Amino acid sequence: MEVHACDVDLVRYMTPNNFATAEREFLTSQRSIMPNFTYDHYDFNGQLAKLSEIDHQLDDEQSGLHPAQVQIISEYLAEVKLKLENLMTMQRYREERDSGASQASLAPLRKSIEDANVRLNGLPEPDVYRCLLENPTAKNTVGFVPEPELIQKFREIFENKWAKSFTRIDKAKYKYSAQEVCDLVNTIIREDFEFKTDFYAEVDEKKTGMNVDQIDHILNVPLYRSNGDFTPETVRRIVLGHETFGHLYRAAFMQSKYPEIGIPLPGYITFEEGVTKCIEQALSGKFEAPGVESYVICGLAACDKLNFKEAFDRYCEYARIRRASPALSEKDLRIIFARTARAFRGTGDIPWSNSIVYFTGPDKVWQFIDRNIDNPELLWRKMFESGKTDPTRASHKQLLNLYGE
Repeated sequence: MEVHACDVDLVRYMTPNNFATAEREFLTSQRSIMPNFTYDHYDFNGQLAKLSEIDHQLDDEQSGLHPAQVQIISEYLAEVKLKLENLMTMQRYREERDSGASQASLAPLRKSIEDANVRLNGLPEPDVYRCLLENPTAKNTVGFVPEPELIQKFREIFENKWAKSFTRIDKAKYKYSAQEVCDLVNTIIREDFEFKTDFYAEVDEKKTGMNVDQIDHILNVPLYRSNGDFTPETVRRIVLGHETFGHLYRAAFMQSKYPEIGIPLPGYITFEEGVTKCIEQALSGKFEAPGVESYVICGLAACDKLNFKEAFDRYCEYARIRRASPALSEKDLRIIFARTARAFRGTGDIPWSNSIVYFTGPDKVWQFIDRNIDNPELLWRKMFESGKTDPTRASHKQLLNLYGE
């Protein structure tokens, strides 16, 4: 919990504070190589000093801890330290780059950021990326493809659990406002959850996509959503299915029971994003390899080493073929811009590959569902009541076993 107090939400600190303005400028200019993003200033030296204290404390007191606890604490401490150091390196890189520093002097900072990206996110597999890029109209070219019966069984389990909550959606509405979305989510948290939690939803005027802040326990609902309006179906699949019953519930349930393991444990994110995308697919009743476009844009940035403008333009070509449309709408361009920005998150010109989890996660979780679908109680407990863990990961399984989960 002391390590968790030093942790940060990377999305918050790697998101520019002028996204909408920079987006408009970039999309209306033919000469911009990258958006003119600006970021808030931050200083994490205090948290880094505290982590050093905890590290020494762990050396002194680990004899009183179970080896599984020591391993998780050590892994978590190292990950939080890496995140904080990387954010400060990104900040220094932006400042020196914008002041006109040479590429040679920027090279060590750039390499440090690239190394952190590999350690925190991994990289797209070149063969998988090439297959996806070269087959833009193929629906399922690689990975595990669940049978329709498996999707239906999982959908029934999920809908039965949250039947009361889904009836709260007003299907007659044309669209929900951001505040109406928050009101709905907060009602469900307050009245439909079987435990008390301090998680809540609120409108965020800065972000363009929804995000569950694990530090402050907030579901941020964007006033300006780059992926379109909050229609009743979007509320059903994304707001409730993906965000509230996926990201938020997985944290809130365990935090109400065992707070010390209800925090995001190192290495949880692939399984976590897999859970939420599988929910979306189950609620839609059909499977199509998810996260393909996010994987491709990360590949353009990390594998082909394209800059922001080159990656954006190449991605537009890919999207035209994939969507069988010679022209892209304003909404399409905004979505492509947002995905490109995520592939260069934090700097605008150094690849950041965290979006590949939207492709790799569901592949992992559908296989997990397939192995456990005939034991719905176990499946539910492992997927939704195991906190921010990956129940297929050895160190997480050992820790969960200590708590009888």
